[in-house]
Amino acid sequence: MNAPLWIPLSGRFFFPILLGLLCTASALGQFSPGDLSTAHQELEGLTNCAQCHEVGSEISGIKCANCHAEIKTAIASKTGFHALNAQKKCVTCHKEHLGKNAITVQFNQKIFDHNKTGYSLTGKHNFIECAACHTSKNIKDKEVLNIVRTKGRTSFLGLQTQCLSCHEDHHKGTMGRDCQTCHTTLAFAPASLFDHNKTRFALTGLHAKVGCKKCHSEKPLPGKENKGFLGTKSFSDCTPCHASPHKDKFTSETCQSCHSTNGWIGGMAQRGFDHNRTGFKLVGRHMQVKCQQCHGLGKSRRLKLAHDRCTDCHRDYHNGEFAKNYKNDCEQCHTVNGFVPSTFTFARHQTARYPLTGAHQATACLQCHQQPARKTFAFRKLECQTCHDDPHGRKFASLKKGNECSTCHATESWKPKEFDHSKFAFTLVGKHLSAECRQCHKLREGEILRTIVYRGVKQECESCHKDIHDRQFANGKSTNCASCHQPFDWKVQLFDHNKARFQLTGGHQKVDCRFCHPTENRSGNIFVVRYKPLEVTCESCHQGKDLKRG
Repeated sequence: MNAPLWIPLSGRFFFPILLGLLCTASALGQFSPGDLSTAHQELEGLTNCAQCHEVGSEISGIKCANCHAEIKTAIASKTGFHALNAQKKCVTCHKEHLGKNAITVQFNQKIFDHNKTGYSLTGKHNFIECAACHTSKNIKDKEVLNIVRTKGRTSFLGLQTQCLSCHEDHHKGTMGRDCQTCHTTLAFAPASLFDHNKTRFALTGLHAKVGCKKCHSEKPLPGKENKGFLGTKSFSDCTPCHASPHKDKFTSETCQSCHSTNGWIGGMAQRGFDHNRTGFKLVGRHMQVKCQQCHGLGKSRRLKLAHDRCTDCHRDYHNGEFAKNYKNDCEQCHTVNGFVPSTFTFARHQTARYPLTGAHQATACLQCHQQPARKTFAFRKLECQTCHDDPHGRKFASLKKGNECSTCHATESWKPKEFDHSKFAFTLVGKHLSAECRQCHKLREGEILRTIVYRGVKQECESCHKDIHDRQFANGKSTNCASCHQPFDWKVQLFDHNKARFQLTGGHQKVDCRFCHPTENRSGNIFVVRYKPLEVTCESCHQGKDLKRG
């Protein structure tokens, strides 16, 4: 084997000379750069060099296109990696003469910049292996597909950028082919870009909160388990999705004439439902009432209601108290503008069984009509004790006609009016006329009901007045003060000394009482004038000189 021949020539003269030498029979096997890859085996041999190589220059790639028509087509259509990188030579990425089993495509899939293909990988596409997309089943280019099938080769060419070129159409053509109108590469669901308002049926009110499958049923695709597409019902009216609770009623009306998507019930007010068409005009507070408060919900919903009386819907607050006189006609006292205040005026009260007089005119209604258990407006008895406690503990029950406190009191004030004490057992005379009632009629302590004693008060003087004589004149259990005193003055007015054991005669008539009746200090520092018993002998008062003079 001869040694290689090195000729020091410039590059422009070297290649023609070398090519001429290679054409000689003796040099055919010695100057080959190496075996071609399996894909180019039909080009093996020096006689085929010119099919790829241009004489006198490097491989430009122009001749490559003669065989690789799919590349030529892609460049011409200005799509794909080769079109975007057409200014580069083929040998930049493709190497030959490296052996039959060599890989001619020289690029690293892991660091390959997919943006150079004109299709940027975003979202989940960034994490997918190349072979997952670049498979023969996804190749849509007929030229590439033919090469792959006939030559049994793999290729990164021939794919399209449309989603459906790789992904199955779950909507079965019902939503068009532009998947990116609704979906992103981040996730197929939810369809974050989908805007239902751009469809023929804009979602308003509560429809905006309804899950898609509530309206769009997922129908199974033939031969595809757990796959489906979203079918759409007719939406000329609500009934394709909603069952009418009215059955055969309102058949001439559309649902929208009464309802809105804001709610089956709540939407009625917003839609301005004309309740006057029902025969019951809504006025006053009735306009603020929710429909279900009268008509109910669910299975208990009723549309046709009795409405002749308020009690058809409202509980009889008065429990039949006005059934007899007013026949439960609430409008006699109330209006639809509010249950309170009542229209029952003061003037109407004056025509009732119990006209208001005195302090009763300034009394709040509930002070009388708010009974312990409930509010009461119809009373069987119109007695003072119906509202007021008897502070006398029924001491005067036998004296009152029908429990009439008016015997002593008036409605102007609780303070007794001109009470005639002479009609009772103890007539007031003298200083008793100016005494306050409570000086004699005192509060009885120690009882659950604290009452002032009026009846049963003892009439003896000592029941109110202290016996300053310390029972010297007591006759048994009592002392008859009136035998000496009168209520006009405390001074002794009726006592006649001549009717006593010791008659006053002579000089005794002028003697001051104190000289015979001294003041004594009894037990407990009680000072009492001594009247009884006294000695009536002269010596009991007169002694010594007084006795001799006598």
